[in-house]
Amino acid sequence: MIVSLDEIKEYLRYDDTPDNDAVLMVFYNSAMAAILNYVTDTFASEAEYPEVFKLAALSYIGWLDSSRDGSGIQKMEMGADTAYIDGNYIPAVVRNVLYPYRTPTVV
Repeated sequence: MIVSLDEIKEYLRYDDTPDNDAVLMVFYNSAMAAILNYVTDTFASEAEYPEVFKLAALSYIGWLDSSRDGSGIQKMEMGADTAYIDGNYIPAVVRNVLYPYRTPTVV
């Protein structure tokens, strides 16, 4: 793991009870899947990931935790219709720190 469960709890300022461990691991796995999907550079092992990957993971997990009630979704009124948007699929701070490890593709 790039970030331990204890580091996640400390970052989120959770107490040390196991009450939220399962949810935090879902957040971790979801964040890492999105991060590894976003970057194009590859590393032989988790030990080789630059330190910014830890920041990216913690930031993404923090965003998932704070948005669990749907507050990260913006509502946009379009006449009689309503659209729900949440911006990009990955938080801006995560994209910013990981950009050096991504080769943009042209479609």
